[in-house]
Amino acid sequence: MSRRRAPQGEYVKQLVFLQLRSRPQAVESRKGLDHQQSKRIIDTALRLGLVALLVLWSFSIFKPFAMPVLWAGIIAMAVYPLYLRFEGLRAASASWR
Repeated sequence: MSRRRAPQGEYVKQLVFLQLRSRPQAVESRKGLDHQQSKRIIDTALRLGLVALLVLWSFSIFKPFAMPVLWAGIIAMAVYPLYLRFEGLRAASASWR
């Protein structure tokens, strides 16, 4: 049981050339497709670059506020049980009136 080897080298080039020569419209449409693909790739790369630039710019604006916001969250979480206790006391004293 021997495997058939795929055609290589000059034979493949001739085969592709003959196939494309028999269908010249396929060559023209393929050139247009390559141009459309390259335009789409460039457009996508530009959009991704602009999004990355916007994200970096937004981060540079937010960076000075990151530590104060972090500390505000820590303090809020630490003081929340105390707030609940005072809220309970306030509600209890309001019910006595």
